[in-house]
Amino acid sequence: MVMCLKQKRKTDQYRIQLSLKYEDVDIVQKFKEELGADTKVSHYNNNGRNECIFGVHSKEMAYDLSKYGLHERKTFDAELTDLVPKDLYVHYIRGIFDGDGTVYIRSKTNQLVFGFYGTHKLVSQVKQYLIEQIGIRDNFIYDKDTVSFVTFTRKQDVINLYNLIYSNSHFYLNRKKEVFEKYFQIKNIIL
Repeated sequence: MVMCLKQKRKTDQYRIQLSLKYEDVDIVQKFKEELGADTKVSHYNNNGRNECIFGVHSKEMAYDLSKYGLHERKTFDAELTDLVPKDLYVHYIRGIFDGDGTVYIRSKTNQLVFGFYGTHKLVSQVKQYLIEQIGIRDNFIYDKDTVSFVTFTRKQDVINLYNLIYSNSHFYLNRKKEVFEKYFQIKNIIL
């Protein structure tokens, strides 16, 4: 998922853009509807990747998003903000998971793996939040050249994360939620 802000050089125009795999077009449409925008969602092929993209121009929205750490080239300095109200924080974490998280089932063991990618600071903050909220295991954060990541596999961590981020939620990537649900079905886990 790519959500970016761009300011046209030497102008006052700002573009907020959301780009996803085309299979996730439903959430892009929801985003568009929530904004009440009349611009279209475009479908294109980017180096063999089937993608959809939606964008709007809004200086006000760009300014509001920048208060929460979303700005041009945020990839290299992203961190959690304390400006998000506490009652909305779980939705914020789910957004980070949808955007920069991973979830898959290992084919040989049917073990579910989920994790978060980003700056070391962001990954560390997300992990600490999950430790405090759901008692997730304090796993090691791996640092690569351009990204840090942490992954989790313990069954109780999987269940707890699922319950945390999907309870009372209506806005999420279906394909990620479906991986959890497939795992629960394989393992005969009833929530």
